[in-house]
Amino acid sequence: MKRTLIFTLLSCLLLFLLIGCSSQDYIDKIESYSQGRTELTFGEALNFEWDIAYNDQKPYQKAEDIKEISGYNFQVDRIGTDQLYRFLFFNEGKLVTEIRYEFGIFEFYNEVIEFYPDTVFSIEWYNYIGRDGNTYPHLRLTSKE
Repeated sequence: MKRTLIFTLLSCLLLFLLIGCSSQDYIDKIESYSQGRTELTFGEALNFEWDIAYNDQKPYQKAEDIKEISGYNFQVDRIGTDQLYRFLFFNEGKLVTEIRYEFGIFEFYNEVIEFYPDTVFSIEWYNYIGRDGNTYPHLRLTSKE
């Protein structure tokens, strides 16, 4: 009985480590890191290895424009709704993480397509009123480059 419980717990822990963080976990980390700050670098807010990221705001494509800009060969699915966008994080030319975020959570004030772990963004918080009439915190990021 005790061995079965230990085995089950270890199996769950291993599964969690293999799956890693969900998009919402990463968004929560970014938002939490941004609280009380005036600047953000994604490299400080996120805890995985990457050297360049792309902001993909074309949900009905398979990131064709990102492939063209980066020259990288990778596969992602269409998001399929205009209510979701994504960040694609690469390390040494390989896709390491995809973070999907809802329209209205992040706003890039200046058209940011690519950014690096040390790219500095100014932070501005304001309330966004959703289609449902509820108010949600909204993070406006402006690249300082």
